[in-house]
Amino acid sequence: MKKKFYLWVGIFLLVCLATACGKEETRTETVDAGNFDVNILRNEFLNEVFEDDVDEEQKEISLEELKEREKLQEQYRDYRELLQEHGYFVTEDSYIKNVTELETNDYYGFRIWVDYLEGEESSDTHKEDYFFFYEKESEELFQILYFDAEYCNVGKFCGFEEHFEDITFDGKEDLLISKGDFNWCEAYQAYVWTEDGFEYIPFGIDDYRVNKKNKTISGTNKSKQSCYRDSSYRYEENRFVVYYYSEFEAVLEGHQEYLKKIREEDTETDTYISSYFKIEVQRLQEREKRYGYMGSVYEIRLYPSGSSQEMIQSFRVIAEEELEVSLKDLNHDGYAELILLWKQDEYTKNEHYDIFFWKDDKFETDSYIEDFIYNGYFGEYEVPFFPEKLYLKEEYDGERKTEETLFYFQEDGKYVPVRSVFYVRNYHTEKLHATIIDYSEGEEKILYDEKGKEEKIDKDKISDIFWGRE
Repeated sequence: MKKKFYLWVGIFLLVCLATACGKEETRTETVDAGNFDVNILRNEFLNEVFEDDVDEEQKEISLEELKEREKLQEQYRDYRELLQEHGYFVTEDSYIKNVTELETNDYYGFRIWVDYLEGEESSDTHKEDYFFFYEKESEELFQILYFDAEYCNVGKFCGFEEHFEDITFDGKEDLLISKGDFNWCEAYQAYVWTEDGFEYIPFGIDDYRVNKKNKTISGTNKSKQSCYRDSSYRYEENRFVVYYYSEFEAVLEGHQEYLKKIREEDTETDTYISSYFKIEVQRLQEREKRYGYMGSVYEIRLYPSGSSQEMIQSFRVIAEEELEVSLKDLNHDGYAELILLWKQDEYTKNEHYDIFFWKDDKFETDSYIEDFIYNGYFGEYEVPFFPEKLYLKEEYDGERKTEETLFYFQEDGKYVPVRSVFYVRNYHTEKLHATIIDYSEGEEKILYDEKGKEEKIDKDKISDIFWGRE
């Protein structure tokens, strides 16, 4: 009886084993993908298993892409080994995506493109490149150039395409790599040819154009809001030096439709041309003190528009170093004011302006606004407690704001505050004193006043009261 029992148990186990063996075999194969190992389960449930392991929201690589990359790594095995011979390694999070040939008049070589494994294909997934350059005559390797795409500031439609062109006019072709589109201008990273090979050089010349006859290079870029600059450069002492530029800036208000700025060759004079007048701003050789600090002296000369050389007025201002010029109708009288940015405080981050209002066909110099602290563009704001649009004035002490004031300018150029919030900090006790004062009714009225630990002060409530939302 016992023998029969054990016999039936044995038969049952054999049947189970045969059933299990009869199922389709599932095997795990480790495929050498060059710089990473991929464990691939090959059976009829493969796609389902793979999809379970992939987070669709992160858009990770598909199985077909993995297979394609396996083939690429096998194809590029020699290049991977070449990198390793020279001390470079493709890390586990990336793979060799492509290898392209390079050739110029004096050298040839190839470029190894390395991308990240994960992520939808874009400029964000491109990681780095290795450029191998060989001399044509000796066929010897003379340079390996590394390009780090990860830390490269790129714009739209960036494909990191390279091309060669002589931008230094020494008869040798230089290397330029596209960084994409910035404000509709194509930007590049440049490596110029030297005796030691290609060397990186700052190259802020967007949409560049080469003039071989004059040995100059020109480009266009957006210098600030509503402003485009055309600049011409010469290559001197291992850098590109501006010798001429013209700047076009749209003036949104006032009788100036466009302001054109020109820097003449080898001069310290900028010329601003509008539809109604011309302004020359010349940096003089002399220096003078302003508020106890030495600064550069600038002469401002106003002429009528056109070819007339009859000067309307001339006056001088002192700037810390550079003087920035802009025009805007601040008091809404139909005429633009002359706004001179003469100082940018490195510590407080405040910007200091001199403002000259237009009066009797020239700029008023006897009663101008001196050292007006302001930050940013003169944008206007609508508030429920005042009928006209207002400007917002901000002052800082380092990264911390000390004042916000809504204000306007009268027609005669007088500065009129409407509402202010002041922040007084005690850095030893970490306490903040916040006060909102309203001037809209012709007298000071305190709308809010509170002291306490800064983290306990309700900043949202202060904002609501200041902007009239409460």
